[in-house]
Amino acid sequence: RRQRQMCIRDRLRLIRAVGTTTLTPNAWTTVQIVPEDQIEPGTYQLIHFVAISAGAIAARAILPGQVWRPGLPAIAGTEAAALDFDPVRFEQLSFEPLGQFTHISLPQFQFLSSSADTTETIYMWVIKTG
Repeated sequence: RRQRQMCIRDRLRLIRAVGTTTLTPNAWTTVQIVPEDQIEPGTYQLIHFVAISAGAIAARAILPGQVWRPGLPAIAGTEAAALDFDPVRFEQLSFEPLGQFTHISLPQFQFLSSSADTTETIYMWVIKTG
């Protein structure tokens, strides 16, 4: 398992994306994301993500053609504060695919927030598979 994780880490790509949807407090709100940079054409596996917004509680991914919505606790606060974390946290990540998408059909994300945030940031760790 350790050897497989090392192999996957070598192939990981990081995609930063943002959304500007007004979140409904204490309810799941779907957010359409826009990548910071153009994504190379192809198929990708979503390995992990970090969701950030001012009042974020949790977030889950909506992947094309997939019923299951993998979710994680989100990070509440500013993006700068969210990125000021102990890097050991990412050593403990599970590196199992959460689902698949293409450069044309990006995943959407649902945020559960305690406030009506208007700026959402997603960091996605992905592997290009085709």
